[in-house]
Amino acid sequence: MYKFAYRLLLLLSLALLCGCSVSVDYTGQKFSATPEHSEVKFLRSRQELNLDDYAIIGRMTVTAYDAGSDHYTFQKALLEKTREFGGDAVCQVEAKTITHGAYATNAEEFGAPDMAKAVPPAIDPAQRGNPAPLKGDSIYVKRKQVKALVLKKRADVKKFLE
Repeated sequence: MYKFAYRLLLLLSLALLCGCSVSVDYTGQKFSATPEHSEVKFLRSRQELNLDDYAIIGRMTVTAYDAGSDHYTFQKALLEKTREFGGDAVCQVEAKTITHGAYATNAEEFGAPDMAKAVPPAIDPAQRGNPAPLKGDSIYVKRKQVKALVLKKRADVKKFLE
């Protein structure tokens, strides 16, 4: 029990130290940064996306700890990075919560021997007692993840390709 409490305290303190730290992974083309005076649009779904006006120049994944992060944390990170990579708009395509850590599990899930088929040692069954499944720790940390498309005006991309 002491180990469990110690691990839980360690994970919680790690999460608090990290606070709202946001990590951003980007794959795609990079253009010169969009000027501060230009608007970068935030589209909440693919239904708002008009591919006649915009070309997809990259894909972005933003991840943050569940505690202390909300929709605005992700929107701010998406808009800042889109501006940095030269995008004119960003379209959110997926948002989900991911659980990391150890989970409460039974030993059978890890391929433990089937007790019904095991050959017991020559001990009186009354002395052995009933077999009980082994349990693991149930420590975990939740993180939120948002995936988005980075967009640039189609006319501007066409200029770069000519």
